[in-house]
Amino acid sequence: MPHPAWSAPFDPRERKDYAVDWSRELSATNDTIASVEFTLPTIATANNMSIISTTKDSGGMKAMMWLDSNDHDATLAALEGMTLDVEHSIVTSAGRELSKTIRLKVRRK
Repeated sequence: MPHPAWSAPFDPRERKDYAVDWSRELSATNDTIASVEFTLPTIATANNMSIISTTKDSGGMKAMMWLDSNDHDATLAALEGMTLDVEHSIVTSAGRELSKTIRLKVRRK
Protein backbone atom coordinates (compact mmCIF):
# COMPACT_ATOMS: atom_id res chain seq x y z
CA MET A 1 0.00 0.00 0.00
CA PRO A 2 1.53 3.37 -0.95
CA HIS A 3 2.25 5.96 1.69
CA PRO A 4 -0.11 8.95 1.93
CA ALA A 5 1.30 12.23 0.60
CA TRP A 6 0.81 15.89 1.36
CA SER A 7 -0.72 17.58 -1.67
CA ALA A 8 1.26 20.81 -1.25
CA PRO A 9 5.00 20.55 -1.93
CA PHE A 10 7.60 22.09 0.36
CA ASP A 11 9.36 25.11 -1.15
CA PRO A 12 12.45 25.77 1.02
CA ARG A 13 11.94 29.52 0.56
CA GLU A 14 8.79 29.24 2.70
CA ARG A 15 8.13 28.45 6.34
CA LYS A 16 5.11 26.19 6.12
CA ASP A 17 2.83 23.98 8.20
CA TYR A 18 1.67 20.48 7.32
CA ALA A 19 -1.14 18.60 9.08
CA VAL A 20 -2.18 14.98 9.46
CA ASP A 21 -5.85 14.31 10.21
CA TRP A 22 -6.29 11.35 12.56
CA SER A 23 -10.04 11.85 13.06
CA ARG A 24 -11.03 8.70 11.18
CA GLU A 25 -8.87 6.51 13.40
CA LEU A 26 -9.60 8.34 16.66
CA SER A 27 -13.33 9.07 16.46
CA ALA A 28 -14.18 5.36 16.37
CA THR A 29 -12.57 4.94 19.81
CA ASN A 30 -13.54 8.36 21.23
CA ASP A 31 -9.83 9.12 21.68
CA THR A 32 -7.68 12.22 21.10
CA ILE A 33 -4.02 13.02 20.42
CA ALA A 34 -1.90 13.52 23.54
CA SER A 35 1.54 13.89 21.91
CA VAL A 36 2.93 14.35 18.41
CA GLU A 37 6.24 13.50 16.75
CA PHE A 38 7.53 14.04 13.20
CA THR A 39 10.96 12.95 11.96
CA LEU A 40 12.60 14.11 8.74
CA PRO A 41 14.89 11.74 6.86
CA THR A 42 18.64 12.29 7.29
CA ILE A 43 19.04 13.64 3.74
CA ALA A 44 16.61 16.45 4.60
CA THR A 45 18.29 17.49 7.85
CA ALA A 46 21.73 17.20 6.25
CA ASN A 47 20.52 19.72 3.65
CA ASN A 48 19.25 22.39 6.03
CA MET A 49 15.61 21.37 6.48
CA SER A 50 14.24 21.36 10.01
CA ILE A 51 11.01 20.93 11.92
CA ILE A 52 10.67 24.10 13.93
CA SER A 53 7.62 23.02 15.94
CA THR A 54 4.98 20.33 16.31
CA THR A 55 1.54 20.58 17.85
CA LYS A 56 -2.00 19.23 17.81
CA ASP A 57 -5.21 21.09 17.08
CA SER A 58 -7.58 22.11 19.86
CA GLY A 59 -9.90 19.18 19.12
CA GLY A 60 -7.09 16.64 19.43
CA MET A 61 -7.70 15.12 15.99
CA LYS A 62 -4.98 16.72 13.84
CA ALA A 63 -1.21 16.73 14.28
CA MET A 64 0.84 19.52 12.73
CA MET A 65 4.46 20.37 12.04
CA TRP A 66 6.11 23.55 10.80
CA LEU A 67 8.96 23.15 8.29
CA ASP A 68 11.76 25.55 7.47
CA SER A 69 15.14 25.67 5.75
CA ASN A 70 17.98 27.80 7.01
CA ASP A 71 19.71 27.82 3.59
CA HIS A 72 17.03 27.94 0.90
CA ASP A 73 19.35 27.81 -2.10
CA ALA A 74 21.38 24.87 -0.79
CA THR A 75 18.25 22.94 0.11
CA LEU A 76 16.79 23.47 -3.35
CA ALA A 77 20.08 22.54 -5.04
CA ALA A 78 20.27 19.27 -3.12
CA LEU A 79 16.63 18.23 -2.81
CA GLU A 80 14.52 19.84 -5.52
CA GLY A 81 12.34 17.24 -7.20
CA MET A 82 12.86 14.66 -4.47
CA THR A 83 10.07 13.05 -2.51
CA LEU A 84 10.93 12.60 1.16
CA ASP A 85 9.41 10.08 3.57
CA VAL A 86 8.51 11.87 6.80
CA GLU A 87 7.95 9.57 9.77
CA HIS A 88 5.04 10.59 11.98
CA SER A 89 3.69 9.16 15.21
CA ILE A 90 1.19 10.07 17.90
CA VAL A 91 0.35 8.83 21.36
CA THR A 92 -3.31 9.13 22.28
CA SER A 93 -4.95 10.06 25.55
CA ALA A 94 -5.84 6.38 26.02
CA GLY A 95 -2.22 5.32 25.41
CA ARG A 96 -2.51 4.09 21.82
CA GLU A 97 0.63 4.53 19.72
CA LEU A 98 -0.08 5.12 16.03
CA SER A 99 2.33 5.91 13.23
CA LYS A 100 2.52 6.43 9.50
CA THR A 101 4.94 7.60 6.86
CA ILE A 102 3.89 10.59 4.77
CA ARG A 103 5.49 11.60 1.49
CA LEU A 104 6.57 15.21 0.95
CA LYS A 105 7.72 16.60 -2.40
CA VAL A 106 10.42 19.30 -2.38
CA ARG A 107 9.88 21.78 -5.20
CA ARG A 108 10.32 25.44 -6.00
CA LYS A 109 6.98 27.13 -6.70
